[in-house]
Amino acid sequence: MKKILFAAILMFTLTTCNKEIDTVELPPFSVFPNPFTDSFTLYFDSSVSAFSTVNVYDGAEEVIVRFDELAINTGTIVDMSSREKGVYYVELTTEGETYIQTILKTE
Repeated sequence: MKKILFAAILMFTLTTCNKEIDTVELPPFSVFPNPFTDSFTLYFDSSVSAFSTVNVYDGAEEVIVRFDELAINTGTIVDMSSREKGVYYVELTTEGETYIQTILKTE
């Protein structure tokens, strides 16, 4: 009896858990290391236009670093040694799309 009940529960679970999974689009840039201490590196995919804009915001949403022309497929080091520890945001705007990544500066 226990085996039949287990089989019935398993079949019910398998038939009712058939949910569609949404695809998550990754941003066309990466930030590493994260968390960082003094600096981090931005790496842009080849899909990003060289004429895109990158802003780094502090917690008060003030722009503290801005790039108007990007080096594609190479790393761009951003020096944050003079900044306080905390949460920062990297925003990439390219061809009408905006992507944001959160980064953390530690001591």
